[in-house]
Amino acid sequence: MSTPSLGETLSPIHPPLTVEAAIELLTKLKWAGHGNDTISIAYEPGHATIGATPSVAVTGFTVGFDWNHGKIFANTETKLGVGGPVLESLRARYNAMSEALYKIGAIANDGRAPDERLAAIKSVCGKKVKG
Repeated sequence: MSTPSLGETLSPIHPPLTVEAAIELLTKLKWAGHGNDTISIAYEPGHATIGATPSVAVTGFTVGFDWNHGKIFANTETKLGVGGPVLESLRARYNAMSEALYKIGAIANDGRAPDERLAAIKSVCGKKVKG
């Protein structure tokens, strides 16, 4: 087993890294004196940075199931992905619309008279509904 040099990439680009290959690569790093180093995931923060590579620590692993069968997910100390006020605003709007659609569906099938259903749907929407 060769000793990895500083900055050497120890991961294949293709195919994706398997558990077996990860164990082999991590074993190489351990024997090269990196056994107590933190495993982190580098990410692009969307703005210029100075200093260390932006990264988040891996805290564990989860085995995928159902649609994710055959995958192992790295758990991180913070959730990766797009964030900020714009995403939070979109998420809140989506959740409100999803809840309104659920309520409208329930009203449409609850057995009330058509005029009563329309009035109830208008109250969910909070504005005039043509009808």
